[in-house]
Amino acid sequence: MNPVAQHDRTPTLSGTRAATAVFMALMVVGAITFTGLALDGGRRLNAIAEAQDLADNAARAASQVINTDELRGGNVVLGSGACGAASSVLAGTGGSITNCAASGDTVTVTVSVTSTNTFLPGSYTVTGQASATARYGITDVGS
Repeated sequence: MNPVAQHDRTPTLSGTRAATAVFMALMVVGAITFTGLALDGGRRLNAIAEAQDLADNAARAASQVINTDELRGGNVVLGSGACGAASSVLAGTGGSITNCAASGDTVTVTVSVTSTNTFLPGSYTVTGQASATARYGITDVGS
């Protein structure tokens, strides 16, 4: 036999390496996408919490504006500047009041906050709503 014709062919791994490279590329893209979606989802939850916090604080501030003339008569009624007090709380926070309704001793405030995505394109607006009731003096718990 001819020794040249009997050379041993070892299988190459180039096909396996290519498949591994494609698999790893897809896994990296998937990991980056998942991380980006988790980041944007976390930012959205943070914006929702911020909007609710701002609405709570604005409603609290509005409920502290009491009509003193009505109070002398024994009635707790919100003053005309209740929604203005709510607006002043939001100055410089990035939130804006979309609705403020004061009726009798209760005020309801709706606040919107706009935030931009980090990974996905675009931005979104979330809202928070809170109500507060004005009280004067010492009251029983729950009243």
